[in-house]
Amino acid sequence: MLFGGNRMKEPQVKYQGSKRRIAKNTLLLYVRQVLILVVSLYTSRVVLNTLGVDDFGIYSLVGSFVAMFGVISGAFVVAITRYISFAMGEGDLEKLINLYSTTMWMQILMGGGIFLLILGAGVYYVTSVMVLPAGRIEATLYVLVFSAVSFYINLLSVPYNALIVAHERMQAFAYIALVEVLLKLAVVVVLPLLVYDKLIVYGLLTVVASLFVRWLYMSYCRRNFTECEFRRHIDWPLLKDMMKFVQWAFLGNGAVVLKEQGISIILNLFLGTGINAARGLANSVNGAVMSFTQNFIQAVQPQITKLYSSGQTAAMCNLICVSSRMSFYMMLLLSLPVIKQIDYILELWLGLVPEFTNIFIVLTLVDSMVNSLSQPLLYGTLAEGKIKVYEILLTATYLASLPLSYILLAMGHSPVDIYILVIFLRILIQVFLIQQGSRYGMEFRYFSRQVFFYALPVAVLSGSGTYFLDIGSMEMGVVRFLLETSVIMAVTLLIIMTIGVKREERGAVLGILRSRLQKFFG
Repeated sequence: MLFGGNRMKEPQVKYQGSKRRIAKNTLLLYVRQVLILVVSLYTSRVVLNTLGVDDFGIYSLVGSFVAMFGVISGAFVVAITRYISFAMGEGDLEKLINLYSTTMWMQILMGGGIFLLILGAGVYYVTSVMVLPAGRIEATLYVLVFSAVSFYINLLSVPYNALIVAHERMQAFAYIALVEVLLKLAVVVVLPLLVYDKLIVYGLLTVVASLFVRWLYMSYCRRNFTECEFRRHIDWPLLKDMMKFVQWAFLGNGAVVLKEQGISIILNLFLGTGINAARGLANSVNGAVMSFTQNFIQAVQPQITKLYSSGQTAAMCNLICVSSRMSFYMMLLLSLPVIKQIDYILELWLGLVPEFTNIFIVLTLVDSMVNSLSQPLLYGTLAEGKIKVYEILLTATYLASLPLSYILLAMGHSPVDIYILVIFLRILIQVFLIQQGSRYGMEFRYFSRQVFFYALPVAVLSGSGTYFLDIGSMEMGVVRFLLETSVIMAVTLLIIMTIGVKREERGAVLGILRSRLQKFFG
C-alpha cells in the first residue's frame, strides 16, 4: 500500500540481492519516466494553444530565471541524499532522526533565503530587463511569485525524496508520479474553461498541484520511515559538516551551469541565434535519451553509499564497475539508432532543421556516453565524502572550456570543434574520478580491466555495425526507420551479451528472462 507498511528499522545493507533490487527499481523508474514524458509532451502543446505564444513565452522565461537558482538547491540535494544513505548504511536510527531534523531546518532556513533572493532579483528582472507585451507586467509578477513558491515547496521536499531513494522505495515515485500526471492533465482540461487571466490561473494551479504532490511525499515518508521525527534540536556539528560538503558541491554545480551557458553565449557571439537553436535541439534530444539511463543510475546510487558506510568497499567497487558498464550499454543501445537515423528523425520532427543540428546531436550523445562510464565513479567519490579536490579540478576544467572555445572560434574553427573539445575535457574528468577512486580502493588498473576491457570492444563493434548497416534499396520512411532501429538494437544487444558482460552476469540475466517467460506462459 502507498501509505501503509511497517515502520521498522531496516537492517544493515547486504550486497547479496542488491542487483535484483536495482533491476526492480530501474523498471519502476522507467515507468515513471515514460508517464511524465508522454504527458509533458501533450500538456505542453495544450498549454501553448491555450495561453498563446506570448504568454507561453513569458511563463517559460520566468521559469528559466527561477530554474537558475537550482544550482544552489542541487548542491543541497547531493548532500542530503549522500548523508541519509550513509547513515542508513551505518544502521544508526538516532543519527538518522537527527539528520532528518537537521536537514529539514537547513531547507527551511536556506530555502527561505533563496526564496527571498528569487523575489528580489526577479522583480528587478521583470520590471527592468524583460521585454514584455503591453499590459503584462502584473501577470508576469504573479507568475514570478507562483514559480518562487513552487521552487520553495520543492526544496522543502528534498529530504523526503532523499529518504525514498535511500530506502529504495521506488514504487512510491511511480505511484505518486501517476497522481502528478493526473493533476497535470486536470489543469490543462480546466484551464480553457476559465475566464480569468489564463496565465495567472495556470501559475496558481501549478502551485496547488505541486503542493499536493509534495504533501503526498511527506505523508508517505512519515507513515513508513521511523526517522521522520521532526525535532526542534539542530545537530550543529552535523550541519557544519554538511555545509562544507554543500559548498564544494555548489562549486561543481555552478561550474557545470557556467560551462553550458558560457558556450551558448560564445556560439551566439560568433554565429548568431541559429546556432543556439541547433544547440538547444541537441540538448533536448540528449535529455530525452539521458532521462532513461539516469533512472538506472538513480537506482544504483543509494546502494553505493550504503556499501561504503557499512565498510563493504570491495563490494562497492564491484558495483561501481558493473553499473558503469551497464549504464554505458544502456546509453549506447538508445543512442546508436538515433545517430544512424538522425537526419530522418529531424526531418520528421522539425521539417525545417537548423544548420549543425544533426552533428551537434551526435556529438552530444557521444559526450553523454563517455559521461555514463564515470557517473557511478562520482557516486563513489560522494560516498567517500572528500570531494574538495575533485570539485576544484572539475571547476577548473569546465571553466577552461570557455576561453578555449572562444579562441577556437576566433581562429576560424567550426563550432563542431567546440563539441570535440568538450568530449576531450569529459575524458580528463573521468581520469580525475578514477584517481579519486584510489581513496576507497578503486585502482585504475582494476577499473580498466573491469570496465574498459569490456566496454570499448562493444562500442567499436556495435558502432561499426551501425555505420555499415544498409537495408538496401528500401525508401526511407517509418517502416525502414523501425526496421533499422530493431536491427541496430538487436545486434548491439547480442554483442553486449556475447563480449560485454561476464559469464556469471550473462547467466543471471538469462535466468531472470527465463523465469519471467515461464511465469508469463506458465
